[in-house]
Amino acid sequence: MEKDGFANGKIMTDFVSDYWTVVLQYEVKKLDQFADKARSETTNPELGEIFKGYMDFLEGGRREIYLLEE
Repeated sequence: MEKDGFANGKIMTDFVSDYWTVVLQYEVKKLDQFADKARSETTNPELGEIFKGYMDFLEGGRREIYLLEE
């Protein structure tokens, strides 16, 4: 299923270590689609309200972006 240019979405969780790791994976045809979507979501007031206080529960994080070489 594809929505807004994002396809084959998956949510993976690490259940082995002492802490929770959540990985979101999806495919986009162009990397700038990801950047545009990320920018638009950070300015969305509805999402801002949903995630209000969310960062208080995080100890850290990182973003990794991989390019699939064909």
